Amino acid sequence: MSLQIRPMRVFDLPAVMSLVKRTEGLGFKKWEVFMVLTRALLRNWKLPQVAVLDGEIVGSVFVAEGLMAAVHHLTVAPHARGQNLGTRLVQAGLRKLYHKKYAARRVYITVLPDNTGARTFWTKFGCKLESTGDLVLFTLDLKEQTWLAQESATGEKKHPT
Repeated sequence: MSLQIRPMRVFDLPAVMSLVKRTEGLGFKKWEVFMVLTRALLRNWKLPQVAVLDGEIVGSVFVAEGLMAAVHHLTVAPHARGQNLGTRLVQAGLRKLYHKKYAARRVYITVLPDNTGARTFWTKFGCKLESTGDLVLFTLDLKEQTWLAQESATGEKKHPT
């Protein structure tokens, strides 16, 4: 069994979109079509991540940076759950974000109110619940995350800012 977590590539998008659509409590909005996601992927190069198990994409997360940093559409295929892939995907993307010289230091995560699995995940991950309503908003202060200062498996070190 070969597992790899790596940056998402444009040719991964059809499999990622299919995985997200099959995930309960998750989905794309009408405007989130292939071309929009491709532009977002290219604009946030190396931040979105995928988990590949024996050649199959079994997990993905979009980490994006613009006026603010955001994490969205985190998913792991049912048959690949229980291996800490969600945490590993998010950490890989946030580590890339954190090591950018001028990166945002606060991340925003939104989930649907009825997605209790996502709410539980983000709470356990250390995110702060900010508000509830049509969307549930969590925030994560990257300055408070000690795991980010640790060297990653690829040898990346903390940026000295």
